[in-house]
Amino acid sequence: MGIGPRVYGIRAQGTLIRTFSGHEDYISSAAFSPDGTKVLTGSYDNTANLWDAETGALIRTFSGHGDVVNSVAFSSDGTKVLTGSWDGTARIWDVSEYADIERWVVY
Repeated sequence: MGIGPRVYGIRAQGTLIRTFSGHEDYISSAAFSPDGTKVLTGSYDNTANLWDAETGALIRTFSGHGDVVNSVAFSSDGTKVLTGSWDGTARIWDVSEYADIERWVVY
């Protein structure tokens, strides 16, 4: 069984709404897409996962980092995601093509 984040409803007085299962280690960061339809998580398993916020289904795994993915974010239009890692790199991924389109080494 994988380790995954859980979403709790604030207006539902802390009731569990959804559990996302699929990561192989702890979750280090999470972000909702601007339209609220997707969730992006970064993990100690060196990957970032893209989830359907409504169903909890795994849409895509972004892999390529050599260490923990400790930060994740969506672009303002939701078409790209940014992942930052303890491996010293930040990557921009195209959500529709699931491609690593830019990579930077962070000093």
